[in-house]
Amino acid sequence: GARYLTVPGLTWTTLRPGGPFAADFHALGKRAARLAERLDAAREFQLTSEAGTDLRGSFEGRAGRPLWGIADAPGGYAAPPDVEVGASPVEGGAEGVVVVDGSLLFLGPDQLATSVELRFAAGRLVDVAGPEGWRLTDALERSRDERMWSLAEVSIGLNPFSRPGGSALELEGIVGGAHVAVGNNVAYGGSTDARSHIDCVLLSATLSLDGEPLDPAG
Repeated sequence: GARYLTVPGLTWTTLRPGGPFAADFHALGKRAARLAERLDAAREFQLTSEAGTDLRGSFEGRAGRPLWGIADAPGGYAAPPDVEVGASPVEGGAEGVVVVDGSLLFLGPDQLATSVELRFAAGRLVDVAGPEGWRLTDALERSRDERMWSLAEVSIGLNPFSRPGGSALELEGIVGGAHVAVGNNVAYGGSTDARSHIDCVLLSATLSLDGEPLDPAG
C-alpha cells in the first residue's frame, strides 16, 4: 500500500521556470485517465513515425495505465515530470520496427546523438542497429535474463511543457512523442516478470488504436 515516487536523473534544466514541472499535473491526470479508457477498449495498436517506426500488435484484454506525476492513492506510483498513458502489448504478438531518436533511459546521455533502430518479431526484440545501439544490447546481455528481450510497453507522452534536450523523464513525457519498453510488464497487467524495465523514447510518433490515431489532447 505504500506510495512510490521516483525522480531519477533530474538536472537544473528539468527544474527551470516554465519547464516540465510547470504542468498542471492534476488536470493532466484527468486527461490521462480518459485516454486510458480508450486503451482499455482497444484491440489492435500501431505505432508509427516519420523516422520509420512501424510497430503493430494487440492491446486486447490489457488495461491502459495512466501516470501523471502524482502518487495520491495507496500503492500509487509516479515519476514526475513524466506524464504518460500506455499499455502492455499482448505477449508474443508484436511485430515491426521502432526508430528511437530520443533516449535509452539511463543507459548513457539523456539525448541520443544518433537514432537506434529496434526490430521486434513475435513480441521479442530480435535486432538492434545504430552506433548507439550497443548501450541497449549491453544492458540486456548483462541482465542475463532472456525475458528482458520482451516488448513490455507502448506509451505516449502528455506533458505540454516537456522539450527535447531535457532529462530522461522529461523526454518520456513529450507531447507528440512516445516510448516503448522491454523487460518487465507486470505493472501493466502482463506476465513477464523480468528483472528490469528499460524505456526507449521517440521524440515524435503516432499511436493508433484500431486504426484511429490517439489524440494526446484527449
